This record gives sequence, C-alpha cells and structure tokens, in this order.
Amino acid sequence: MDFKPLSLLLSRPTDDDLFLVADGEIGFKTQRDFQHDVATLYHVLNTHPAARWAVCFDDSYYMAVAVLALSYAGKTVVIPGNIQIGALNELAHEFDAMLSDRHASVLPNNDAITLPIDHKSHHAIALDALSLDSIKIVLYTSGSSGKPKAIEKSLQQLQAEIDILEQTWGSELATSSIVSTVSHQHIYGLLFRVLWPLCARRTFSRTNAVYPQQHSTEQALSQTLISSPAQLKRLKQDHPRLCFCAVFSSGGPLPFNAAEKTEQYLGKRPFEVFGSTETGGIAHRQQHTDTATWTLFDGISATLTEQGCLRLRSPFIHPKVDYDTSDLCDFHNDGTFTLQGRADRIVKIEEKRVSLAEVENRLMDHTWIEDTVCIAKESADRQYIAAALVLSQEGKCACQNQGDAICRQTLRQHLAQWLDAISIPREYTIASHIPQNSQGKREANAVDELFTPSSKKKTTDRPPSVVKTAISNLHAELSLCVDSDLREFEGHFPGFAIYPGVSQINAVVHFALDIFGITAPFRSLDKLKFEAPIWPDMQVQLSMNWKPEKNALTFRLESTAGLHTRGVIHFD
Repeated sequence: MDFKPLSLLLSRPTDDDLFLVADGEIGFKTQRDFQHDVATLYHVLNTHPAARWAVCFDDSYYMAVAVLALSYAGKTVVIPGNIQIGALNELAHEFDAMLSDRHASVLPNNDAITLPIDHKSHHAIALDALSLDSIKIVLYTSGSSGKPKAIEKSLQQLQAEIDILEQTWGSELATSSIVSTVSHQHIYGLLFRVLWPLCARRTFSRTNAVYPQQHSTEQALSQTLISSPAQLKRLKQDHPRLCFCAVFSSGGPLPFNAAEKTEQYLGKRPFEVFGSTETGGIAHRQQHTDTATWTLFDGISATLTEQGCLRLRSPFIHPKVDYDTSDLCDFHNDGTFTLQGRADRIVKIEEKRVSLAEVENRLMDHTWIEDTVCIAKESADRQYIAAALVLSQEGKCACQNQGDAICRQTLRQHLAQWLDAISIPREYTIASHIPQNSQGKREANAVDELFTPSSKKKTTDRPPSVVKTAISNLHAELSLCVDSDLREFEGHFPGFAIYPGVSQINAVVHFALDIFGITAPFRSLDKLKFEAPIWPDMQVQLSMNWKPEKNALTFRLESTAGLHTRGVIHFD
C-alpha cells in the first residue's frame, strides 16, 4: 500500500487513474481528478478574503477536496456537526463563508461557494508540501443538549492519528474499499471514511450507506464498514448476511450481544474505538468475550486522577501536556483497562454516589434488555433511580407470560449481584426505543419525557419522534416512531385511533424543509396513495427524494407491515 501523509498527497503532478471514490449513481473520481479539483478550488480560495470557512457536504469526495484546498490556501476549516439550515444559522458567527454541495443550504447574507465549480482553466496540478502544524481544523462536540462546543485541532494532530490507525490496522484492511454509515462532519467519520483512506489510497464511498446490509455479498468481501452502535445494534435477521473485510464501531459502547450479532450477520467481530472529539482516539478493543478490555493506542500513555478518571498524554491532543477526561476506569496488570462509565453521570442518591452508566451496563447484561437509559428522580420523600427499558423478544415474552411484578423482581435480583439497594432502579418504564439524534447520542429532553406520565405529557403539535436518520445528497431515510401521545390521535377515531393522512403529509413536509432547506411554499400533491393505516406507536420508515430542478419531493412511508403512504409533493 502506497501510504502518503496529507502534507505530500499533492506534491507531485500525477496521471494516476487509480479510483479514489466510487458510487454507482454519482460516479467515479480518480487521483488525477482529485489533484485537479483541489488545485482549481485552491486558486479560487487563494484570492478570497474570507479566513474561516464552514465545510458542509453530503458528498465525501467534495468534503476531501474542500479540506485540502482550504488547507493549501491557509484558511481555517470549520466543520459543523449538523449541516441543517437551522443549526448552521446558530453557528453562522463562527465562520466567514461556506463551501457546500447543497445549493439550498446557502445561508442568507453569507458568502458561499457550491461544489463542483465550473473550472474552465487548468491550473498546474502540483502543490507545495503542506505545513500541517499551521492548519487549523475546528470541530464540534455532538452533545445531546446545550450549544455545540468548538474543538480546535491542527491538521498535524489528525495526521498523527491517521498514522497510528494505519500502523494498527493497515495490514488488516489491505486494499479494501471504505463504506460508512456515519457522517464525515464528525471526527470519527472525517478520519475513518475520508482522510485515512486518502493517505492509504483506499477507495472510499461518496455517500452514506443507509444501513450496513444494503451491499451485495460480492461487494462486501472487499469492503471495510465504518459504523456505530446505533446501526450495529439494529442488524436484522431478515437482511442478507455479508462478510466484510473489517467492521469498525465508535461513538458509544457496543453491547457484547451486538458484537456477536455483527459477526453473525456481517462476517467480522467489530473493532471498537474509544475516544472523543476532544481527545481523538484513546483505545481499541475487539469483544471476543464479554469481559474484553481496552488497549491504548501506541504513543498514548494514561494514569488515573484522584477521582478514578483517565488522565491522558497523547499526540492527538498535546504531546507534552496531560489531559483529564471524565471517563472512570479500572486498570489491569497488563496495562489494559475497563471503562466504568462517566464521572459526569455520577448522581447522589440518599447521599451515596451512583453511576448511572454502571446501572445501565448491568441492566444490559440481562438477556431481556435490548437497550436502556437511567435517570435520577426525586419524589416528596426520597431520591431514586428510574430506568426506561427496551425489551428484547425474550423479555417481551417473559413479561407477557410471567407478569410485570415477577419480571421486575427478577431484574432486581439480577442487579443485586453487583449493586446495592440504593443503586437499583425503583421505577421502570417500557419504551419502544431510546430517543437519539443522527449521531447515535441520546437526546436529554426526549429521554426525560419517557418518564413523564401520559396524562401529563405535552400535547403540543409535533412530528413523530426520530429514532435514527441517514442523509446523503438529495435522499433521506428516517426511522420514526408515531407516538401514541401525538395530538392528532385525539378523536381520530374514538376507540379506533389511526394517524390522519393530513398529519402524515405535514410531518413529511416538516422533515423535508429541515433536511433539504426548502424555502419555496407548498403548492400541490400528486400521485398520493394511502395504502394502509398507521397505528399509535408504530415504527415507520420515511424515504424522501428531493428533486430541486422540479421543486418536487417524492416520499414513501413504510413499516414491517409494508407500504402505508406514498406520493409527490410539489413546491412553488
């Protein structure tokens, strides 16, 4: 494998026709195309006065072109974690101009360049070696509450991490191509699906895979999958079984049964990467047993703070300065460690410190529990832990056959093996899913609502809850839960609730405006068919295709029961 650092990628002219990216519908790009496109954009940017540029792309190829061209032009690269119009408006003060492949995403009163640009002249391809230390990349944490926090890194810090990734897994990946279900707008996707393949000359896909098993068996054999726990936990038996060259997971803990399921359905036990936007990668593991520990990446050293949290010395942060995390862990004699949750999820219950993450992990050890989230609650006379549970099929059968009381007692006995009485949840609620955003992070406000009695839940107009999303170019796939407490179910119909057709259209328009940045008003409906009713708490898949040249949106609402609704929405 001809591995080159980012600093030397474009230092020599090339006639190399090696495929750099490939997607059947969008097309192929070669190394020669890449050098030409970067040089062309660089010459445009070099004379532009804007210093801080937001990069907002669906297409990973143009993301790579933008990052390299901005770096050569000496600009600061700003990478918003969310490229929807509302989120960009909130961050507009953080950048001077924007590069995008979304015409509709251009903000009012904000200078922007849309790729691809019309390059009539052919500039010299060769560019000088980059000074990676001087190039600033600004990323944002993907927290589920509060404003995004800016994290500044140098391109040299990212290169140091790329070098370690290749050292650790280069021989495993060999010449496989890269496909991904995670966004390149976050550090994990940026490194694993764009910058690392660039340096290693591995072909990478231009768009998101909607779900891991959408590839054919023949393709998967020579592909590496970059994914997350949110996708891998939802692998389904009725999808085709594949065999990837390698599978990676990051962004949160992957349950052991999900690691086993991944190997069963995708052919490989996942390599898990532990880290954050602030720290970069910290450690890795492959769960061959349910007690698998984490191994630090080469070049990283770690000790524990007085609170039992990881204290790092890492070239991905600063090679000579310690960095204290909020990650509680236990070190073992062989230098590996076990994570014990986050210090910032420590709560006091009756004056005792309780780790919510540990309670969740212990619950997840039981075969009845597929997913869970815990919070601290307080009544008039006591504090306690409450848990929302997503039951596995085995758990659903147990509750149906044995009754709620016996099942709760069984869970208490299970938890009592590790937790004292104060730490064991006193309240349980059954949920169809744990709310999350598109990056697989839990949404704090939505989680709180899981514990709100139905009689007290807000009945303000809102669309169905988003379980997960996959957005690429002009296509979007949303998994939705049509919550039974939506206002539209009231009186429609008494004793026989169904989700009204007009509400379905309103929800589709709501999500389309948000995702595709459509500003034109609604005009008409065409080819509308209501094939089957949608019931309360049903999970449906919304597929949308936006055709800006026609101002038309085609959509389908489907579930495991089949097609429910389809049609075309026209905008003026």
